[in-house]
Formats: sequence, structure tokens, C-alpha cells
Amino acid sequence: MAIVNSFKFSRDQGGVISDEESWHLRLRKSHHTEHVVELLPGGIMEESGVVALYGGVGGPDFHYEVVHRARVALQARKKAGEPPPRTLEEAGRAAVDMFNRVTRRYTDDRLRFLYGITLDDLNNGRVRKGGEKHDLAQGAVKTRALKMAKQEEGFDDAPLSPPNHACLAGWDAESGFQGFCMKQESGVLSLQAGGFESIGAGKYAGGISFQKLLRGMTLEERREGPGAGRGLLALVSSIIEAGEHFGQVGGNYNLYVVDGGAKDSRSRVKYFHGGDARLAVEIARASRAGFIAESAAERLLLKYAMKGGRRAEIEREMFAAAKNPRGLDLMLRGYKVGPESGDFKTNAFAGK
Repeated sequence: MAIVNSFKFSRDQGGVISDEESWHLRLRKSHHTEHVVELLPGGIMEESGVVALYGGVGGPDFHYEVVHRARVALQARKKAGEPPPRTLEEAGRAAVDMFNRVTRRYTDDRLRFLYGITLDDLNNGRVRKGGEKHDLAQGAVKTRALKMAKQEEGFDDAPLSPPNHACLAGWDAESGFQGFCMKQESGVLSLQAGGFESIGAGKYAGGISFQKLLRGMTLEERREGPGAGRGLLALVSSIIEAGEHFGQVGGNYNLYVVDGGAKDSRSRVKYFHGGDARLAVEIARASRAGFIAESAAERLLLKYAMKGGRRAEIEREMFAAAKNPRGLDLMLRGYKVGPESGDFKTNAFAGK
């Protein structure tokens, strides 16, 4: 998969955005993978009040197994009478535990397939077969097996696929909106100290895009967040920037907006998929191309994503705010058109 970006808007608000592109064996790709899911099962989320969005890049099957195992473990704890996670960090500990377990299973399966051993055998320096113990004496085998154990050996059949990394972003009453990162090569839960995260093939463009906004803010302003309007525009712009400069970012986009101030846990996160997310991207593209002012884009995104504005209404307002509505329409269709590129309302252009 390609990219997952997360950004903190304010103490209790933030968002996550991802694309739908995935790369498979023999470099085939698809544009329908959902990379971001809710980590907590429904009943546990409602009981704890925690919003936990898990977004992964790398192998979709790897992250599906991590989330599935984490949900099963949390449900087992609930049946055993244990309290649900009260913070995002507590939920993250369950996720990183399964993240490491799945990593180990992958490694064990590969070692077993190639050499008939597991990580335990490698650590012991011997393998038990048929009731007998045999030392692992071949240096080449031990050297390669150790590289696999350290996640230093890639897969030849998918050299362009990014490594398995995950972003856990969400909200809890104690800390507000925050995020954590998990990486297969390190296996730890890392706090997003800067208030943003970008993982995947276009991560450098995503990080640069956030920095364009943050570098003009004081430390106190950065800690508080830029606000929902500016934050939404920065978040959506980050994935546009990634798509413009890096490959493996494509398909439709999925936008997730978290508002911890909502009354109940179910309404604290809003999902925008397909055409709904496409409108948010088009608003940001219109601003980036100069067709509408940044302030207008921030107002439209805030009204649409945070205040429940209707899609058709917001789209009409976007074109009403444009300097050149017909030019904006063409630009969004893929034509190389700027806000000052002639008068597109003429009969000659309309083909009349």
C-alpha cells in the first residue's frame, strides 16, 4: 500500500487520510484497498470512549491479521472481566503486541519453509528432529537466518512494496487527539511528538507538506494545533503533494475526521470515502491552483467535514467562490488550466 497521513488539528480534533492503492506479487496493483480501520471492536469502543484508527502500509494481509488478532485479544480480556482500554496508548499496546507476534509468525514460516527451523531453534543453536538434537553448524544458513530474524532481508518478488509500518491515531479523554507509529524493523510503539505522521511511499512529500504550515507557527501554536479548518486543508494537501511527486499513490482517497468533543464515541469519528472524500480533495486542489482563496477552502472543508454540510451544497459553494468556475471545472477534469486562462464562458469554447 502507498501512504497514510495523520495530523492533529487541535487538542480534541484531528484526521487521517490514505489512498486506495496496493502493490501485489509480480508488481501488480489495485485501487480498492482500505488501509485505515477502527482498531477497537464496537462494544469495547463504546464502553471505553476511545477512538483508535489503525492505518497500515506494506502488505494488506499483514495488517489485516494484526487488527484481527488485536480485536480477538481485546474481546477475550473483556470476557475475562478486565476493563477496556481507557487511553489510545493502552489500545496501542495491544496492537503493537500483535504487530510483533505477526512479524514473528512471518519469520518462522519463512525459516521453516527454507530450512525447517524456527526462531527458537536459531536462538538455541540446534533443532530437534525425531527426538534427536542437531546443531545448526552451517555458517551460511545461520547468517541468512539471522538476517531474516532482524528484518534485514527483503522479498525479491515485491521490491517496490514499502515495509510494514502502521500509524495509530485517535482520541481519548486523558490526552485528546494524538498518534503513535509502529515499524516492523523496531517493534515498538512510538509517540508522534510533532503532531503529524506520514508513512508509506510518499512519506517525504507528506512530511514536507505539513512542515510548510508548521514552520510558520510558534511552539505553543504547534502544540495547540492550527485549528480544524487549516488542519483539514493541510491534511488533504499532504496526500495531493505525495501523489504529485511519488509513485504508488493513487486511486480514490479515504478521509477520517476525529472530533473528541462529540457527545458519544460513535459520532466522534466521521468517514469520507469515494466521492465524498474526492470533494474534499477537489476543494484543496482548487485552493492549491489559485482558483479559490485558502480561507474559502478552509471554510468549505470545515463546513463539510466537521459540521455536516451536504456534498451537493458544498460543491456549489466551491464553484461560487471560484474566480473562474468553468476553468476550475476543466482543471478538476485534468486539463492544464489556470485561474487566469482566458474566458471559458464564451460561445466559441462551448462549441456553439
